[in-house]
Amino acid sequence: MTPGIAVALAAELRTLTPEVIAPGACARLPGGALVALGGVGPERARRTGLQLLEAGARALVSWGVAAGLDPGLTAGNLLLPDRVIGANGATYRVTASWRAELRGRVPPGIAVHTGPLVEASGLLGSPRDKRALFERHGAIAADMESAALAHLAGERGVRFVVVRVVADPVAGRIPRWTGALIDGAGKLRLFRAIGAVLAHPGDWPALVVLARQFRTASRVLRRVAPLLSPGP
Repeated sequence: MTPGIAVALAAELRTLTPEVIAPGACARLPGGALVALGGVGPERARRTGLQLLEAGARALVSWGVAAGLDPGLTAGNLLLPDRVIGANGATYRVTASWRAELRGRVPPGIAVHTGPLVEASGLLGSPRDKRALFERHGAIAADMESAALAHLAGERGVRFVVVRVVADPVAGRIPRWTGALIDGAGKLRLFRAIGAVLAHPGDWPALVVLARQFRTASRVLRRVAPLLSPGP
């Protein structure tokens, strides 16, 4: 069965393949899985999922990084959640047998967490934002795409799993202006980013920490990428 891997950010895509994929296109990984870059947010995630299914995928994967909500999570922790909670409170179960199979093949030395993931409606820029979401839903981590993909998988009757890695623990801070630096295809607006960084020197320490944590998460994603190559 061919899995379709939905990715929001170009930087997340690079943990799977060095190939440049244009929006609206899919690529096939060496092991047979399909991957598509869709951009940030639930609407784009749904479009990406539909695109993968139309290209021949028979299962969906939400892949990339996530914000940690549980204080016990650190950058680089692998998330294989048992369920996804939508912003509206709806709960979507992942395919338990697939998740268990993936967990059984995780390389040694990688911390795995299986608690619920919740949909964030926007950028979680401060520890306060993340703590509020944790207290409201009891989820251990958050992203903006998995709930939409889970909903689509349920509609189409296909298998679904989430493979995410914490890149932004609960204590981390992300400057609000950074959200405007990613274009609709999930790629960095380089020149805008340079100008914004120069205009906000007080945010440099937070950006340095975030970049280091993202690199940590990316290394873990690369280590677990082969889990999806053979297909579920």
